[in-house]
Amino acid sequence: MSIFYLIGLMGAGKSTVAHCIGQDFKLDVIDTDAWIEQDSQKTIAQIFNEQGEPYFRQYELECFEKTKNKKNTLIATGGGMPCHLDLINKMKAYGIVIWLDIPLGILVERLWHEKNKRPIISYCKDKVDLEAKLNYSRINRYPFYAQAHYKATTINEVKRIIFEKLIMKQTVLA
Repeated sequence: MSIFYLIGLMGAGKSTVAHCIGQDFKLDVIDTDAWIEQDSQKTIAQIFNEQGEPYFRQYELECFEKTKNKKNTLIATGGGMPCHLDLINKMKAYGIVIWLDIPLGILVERLWHEKNKRPIISYCKDKVDLEAKLNYSRINRYPFYAQAHYKATTINEVKRIIFEKLIMKQTVLA
């Protein structure tokens, strides 16, 4: 398989990791949130506010359907994408799913100053509130994230997994 999906909570660094690794391994990179914003000409926050979460989740499904047959591609998903519309199983059927699992304390520090850009946490009044919301999301999303083929906590672990999968593919084809 030559399609990789990065899943994990918001702020885990999926987009950043995908762009760095994509360059290293000459993989195409798709950021599903950026794809949705470009296609809709609206921010994720605008979509949530104007059309609601179910509409946004349908957009994620559309993005998956349009990208599922890509080759040599690394896809950074939105944090909730694998948790809706059976997308975790669809991702697993079409590629390798890697859960980027970052400690809550790091996520809080990363997200605190950009919380107004993220509709799910925009109401958090302080870092304690933000940590509670992230912990709630982690608990609810764990059953989906835990289905990933691999779990990584650093960019180097993600690189190793992708490197091994790409080398295995070349070895089988040789």
